[in-house]
Amino acid sequence: DNFADPDLWMHILAGRLILAGHIPPMTDPFSYNTSGMAWRDHEWLAQAALALSYDTLGVLGLKLLKMFCAAIAMASIAIGISQTAAGTGAFRRVALIVTAMLMVEPMQFRPQLFTFAMLSAELAILAVEIYWDRAPLWVLVPMFALWVNLHGGYATGLGALGVATAVVALQSTYRSGLRRKAGRLILVTVLCSLATLLNPFGLSAAKTVMHSVSDPL
Repeated sequence: DNFADPDLWMHILAGRLILAGHIPPMTDPFSYNTSGMAWRDHEWLAQAALALSYDTLGVLGLKLLKMFCAAIAMASIAIGISQTAAGTGAFRRVALIVTAMLMVEPMQFRPQLFTFAMLSAELAILAVEIYWDRAPLWVLVPMFALWVNLHGGYATGLGALGVATAVVALQSTYRSGLRRKAGRLILVTVLCSLATLLNPFGLSAAKTVMHSVSDPL
C-alpha cells in the first residue's frame, strides 16, 4: 500500500540540496513569500537519505529504505515482546500480526519511518533492561544523537525513556535491588537528553518540535 503524498517531493528536493552542500539549508529556499526566512529543517538527515535512495534506485530505492525501517521496527517489537512475560507464544504472534497490519498505513515515504524503527528499537532495549538487567543502554545515547537529525519523533523516544526511568526509580524506593538499575536509567536519560543537542540547530530543534506538537491542527 504505497503512495506518495506531496511532502515526499519537498523532502527529496531538500535532500538534494543537503547532499550537494553537505549541510542543511538554514533559510527557506522554496517559498516565494517566505524566501530567506530562517528554516529549522530538523528532518534534514532523513531528507538526505530519501534523496539518496531515490536518486540511486528510483522508487525501488524508496521502497527498500521503507522496508529496511519496517524490518527494524518489526524485529525490535518481536524482541521486546519476547523479553516480557506477556501471554503465550500464540498471543505474541497474534500481537505481531496485528501490529504489522496497523503499521501498513503510516509506514509511508516520510521521515517518520526512522522514528518507527528507532522507537521500536528503544523499547526493545528497555524491555531487555527492565526484565533481565543486561541491555546495552549506552547504545541509546548515539541513537538519540542520530534520531534528533532524522525526525522530531525523538521527543516521543525521550518521553518513553523518561516514563520507564520514572517507574523504575519509584519502584526502587521500596525495592532496594532496583536502585542500581534506576541509577543506570537516570544517567542514560540525562545523556540521551544532552545527545539531542547534537544537531545543526541546537535547542531550536526542540522548539520546532514543540511548535508542531502544540499546533491545534
